[in-house]
Amino acid sequence: MLKFTENYSDFTPQKIAFDSNDYSLTLGQTLDTVIKAYYGDRIVDVRNDVTLSSDDEAVVSIDGQGNITGLQSGETTIRAVYKGLVASAKVIVF
Repeated sequence: MLKFTENYSDFTPQKIAFDSNDYSLTLGQTLDTVIKAYYGDRIVDVRNDVTLSSDDEAVVSIDGQGNITGLQSGETTIRAVYKGLVASAKVIVF
């Protein structure tokens, strides 16, 4: 017999994704992002459990809660890693 649980930490999702494929910011603007893990028909917010990075930290910083801040005009990619899965999103700073 299978037992249903709301604790997803023991399972690997099919995929993870940011709440948007791309973000646009002005200099100094901060936006929050959400990283979702897809477990079949269940979607779970895992932004507090992922490793986050910016390919160009001179353009965009990203903190541990998924907040991105535009530091310099340009374009870069942010990434989230969770249980071996990677999500990415493009960020443009104007």
